[in-house]
Amino acid sequence: MIRAYQSLQYNWFPVGQQRKVPMYGRHEGAKLFGVLNYETGYVLYRDGER
Repeated sequence: MIRAYQSLQYNWFPVGQQRKVPMYGRHEGAKLFGVLNYETGYVLYRDGER
């Protein structure tokens, strides 16, 4: 599962001067499944909604 959203971990603001930080995007994601054949280097993958 690959998530596409931003989150703030740590921030520093002077006391009493906390600012709002604009965030873009949604809590969307993509599902991706893949396998690799080590001997041939062949890669097979599939993506989907669920």
